Amino acid sequence: MTAVAVTDHGNLFGAVAFYAAARDKGIKPILGVEAYVAPGDRRDRTYTGVSDGGYHLVLLAENNRGWENLLCLCSEAYLTGFYFKPRIDRELLASHSEGLIAINGHLGSEIGEHLLAYERSGDEKWWEKALESARWHAGVFAGPPPRFFIELQHHVREQNSINKHLIRLARELSLPLVCDNDAHFLRAEDHDAHDTLICISMGKFKKDDSRLHYPQELYVKSPEQMRQLFEAEYGDVGREALDNTLRIAQRCNVELPIGQNNSPTVRIDLPSPQSLPRWDEARFGGDLTTWYKEYCSKFELKPFTSQPTAGDLKQAREECDRALRMLAEAGFIWRYGASVPDGSSEFRARLERELKILADKGISAYFLIVWDFVNWGRQRGIPALARGSGVGTMVGFVLGLSNACPVRYGLLFERFTDPDRSEFPDIDIDLCHVAVLAADVVDDVGPPVLAQIDIDVGELGAVRVGEPLEEQPVAHGTGVG
Repeated sequence: MTAVAVTDHGNLFGAVAFYAAARDKGIKPILGVEAYVAPGDRRDRTYTGVSDGGYHLVLLAENNRGWENLLCLCSEAYLTGFYFKPRIDRELLASHSEGLIAINGHLGSEIGEHLLAYERSGDEKWWEKALESARWHAGVFAGPPPRFFIELQHHVREQNSINKHLIRLARELSLPLVCDNDAHFLRAEDHDAHDTLICISMGKFKKDDSRLHYPQELYVKSPEQMRQLFEAEYGDVGREALDNTLRIAQRCNVELPIGQNNSPTVRIDLPSPQSLPRWDEARFGGDLTTWYKEYCSKFELKPFTSQPTAGDLKQAREECDRALRMLAEAGFIWRYGASVPDGSSEFRARLERELKILADKGISAYFLIVWDFVNWGRQRGIPALARGSGVGTMVGFVLGLSNACPVRYGLLFERFTDPDRSEFPDIDIDLCHVAVLAADVVDDVGPPVLAQIDIDVGELGAVRVGEPLEEQPVAHGTGVG
């Protein structure tokens, strides 16, 4: 096998780790998801008892545009469609189908469910429903080359019973066939261990005959096993479906920007020096806190309203460097007073060194974003304070992100970052009213680049492997990193 696809149920949590592991072994990773598609509007949470958690639909990223659409679909599924499961709907699919290959037909899919009802009842209305679904998907995932495939599997009695209808459907609508095999455990001999795991998760005894039993065929089959099975059962149709797995694998070529600098960038309106208040103005009466609060109010972060060019990003980065320096130097006066001599103070030297490193590593904008929402909250009486390695920075101290002088307490900036570290640092902030502050950050940097994370996601198992061959919206939180 030279390529492998992993399609976890409803999420892409394991996609990047899978991608890296496959590439490390010289195997092409095919990124995808087994999505849940709501039978109607994903936002409708009316209980019906019929597929409320959504129909299954396999989506594979053919290119980077497809990967971006997968990310959007999975995010929207949790944010706007969660009901029993993270669900998308036809509306989302129609607007985010570019670069995606769709596979539909196994039990649990919309077409599969209609055809199973047709097989059991003989009622033509179910055949017509299956036809409508296939036509709709074929239209949304139009080619050339074809991007919608009718799916064949052969390991469950009910699935086997509808395969003849799936083949008929594909022939009537001139749609390509593809075969795959559900995989809930790696090898055939792992069935018992998986069965034990299911018992533990459901609180059942293995001797309980009424509990859920997974078929023994749900393991990762080799190309040879798949060919032997489908050619024996379906002849030329099986060979066609098998060959299409290879064609899909050849078409799927996603290059993730692993190691690419994705540091956040914002625009900022730099105030003119004449518009900035001076600390020694009589109206402040020597109150540096009142002065610095007004000084900070003159700086406004703004999101990009369109895709920035390389020139836009370069200019924004330079402006962020300048803004951070201006705020830090004013904050230095706020923290230490105006009497510390320039260039001779250990405190001043520490600030200069940090500002240079942050600018060289492209981190100034990130500092400004964190400063902006902390400052915004404090001006409205919302407590916020840094913890962890971010406390050890002079820049964080003079901006008011922390209250511990790093020189006085011997805190090392290198715990946060240094010129030789490649990974991007983060600043942990404890704060109240996360949702209110998050709304302010959205206004500053734009919704596409904001995410709330409230879980640590471990490794997730694959649920589908082909022959050639990643949450509920957070309503609260205790920290933003």
